[in-house]
Amino acid sequence: TLTMAVPADFPTGYAELVGTSSDGTSAMTWVLVGERNPATPAAPPGTVPWYADPSVVVLGALTFGALGAAAYVLLRRKNRPTILPKGR
Repeated sequence: TLTMAVPADFPTGYAELVGTSSDGTSAMTWVLVGERNPATPAAPPGTVPWYADPSVVVLGALTFGALGAAAYVLLRRKNRPTILPKGR
């Protein structure tokens, strides 16, 4: 938990907060400065909806591909003619 004070004239809305460690690695997040009101956007600027995230798109493609392959194998197996042994 971190409490930060910003200048009184700091603009309200979303601000990008970037933290950098001593070894040079960094991480960022968006923080909402000020109170939320009807004019406040629902998401920070530049963010994409969850369904447009590249990792979700790849996961969806892999899932549908795997389901399609499994359905293909099951259908091929089901349609294979039964071979009876000689003499029957």
